[in-house]
Amino acid sequence: MLDIFMLEMKSVNQNRDILEDTTPLQAGLHWMIYFRKEAFIGKE
Repeated sequence: MLDIFMLEMKSVNQNRDILEDTTPLQAGLHWMIYFRKEAFIGKE
């Protein structure tokens, strides 16, 4: 049930759904990134 709720909320379990070397863009989380910010880890 929790998995369905997390899917509906566009939420991921980082420990289970994303590998350690996966970037947010590769994981499809571009909608969570504020690209206009001047500098942040992984921007390049």
